[in-house]
Amino acid sequence: MWRRWLEFAQREYSVRQRLLALSITTPIFVIVIPVLEVYVSRWLDRSLGFPTFRSLPLTVLGVFVAVGGWALSLWSVYTQFTLGRGTPIPWMPPQRLVIQGPYKYVRNPMALGNIIMYMGIAWILGSPSAVILVLVGGTLLLLYDKFVEEQEMALRFGEEYLEYKRQTPFIIPRRPRRGRG
Repeated sequence: MWRRWLEFAQREYSVRQRLLALSITTPIFVIVIPVLEVYVSRWLDRSLGFPTFRSLPLTVLGVFVAVGGWALSLWSVYTQFTLGRGTPIPWMPPQRLVIQGPYKYVRNPMALGNIIMYMGIAWILGSPSAVILVLVGGTLLLLYDKFVEEQEMALRFGEEYLEYKRQTPFIIPRRPRRGRG
């Protein structure tokens, strides 16, 4: 199975093809998932009798957190697109290992950005169910990254990726070690 995937992943797509793919998939993460978060969490809060924890300071903080997470995700996509010549979409992966930009600080900045963005939305809503949904969804995303994506990256990029993995944290950012791009 991995051999076939590696052959598939080595195909390079044009800028136009990558932009088209991003224009189709980006609304899922920026519109569809947040809208689902709003409606599902409101339904769950009502069904389970959870009280909201809304307040103006938390709402304002939630806006900043959501925008910050969105910006980190956008920076990650841009870096993959420009430096990696690919996309975050599994069938159009980067052709080069990207260890610059946000990837200097953490191996999964896009996942981190999305989790932060969705948590900011949960705070704006003041919804316990939304917080739980983000924690469960974020955990599933990180499990996928850890057990599927990391294996694929090691197969595609070999020792270069394994060295990057040794030097760069999985999800909690830190300053890059000396000598790194």
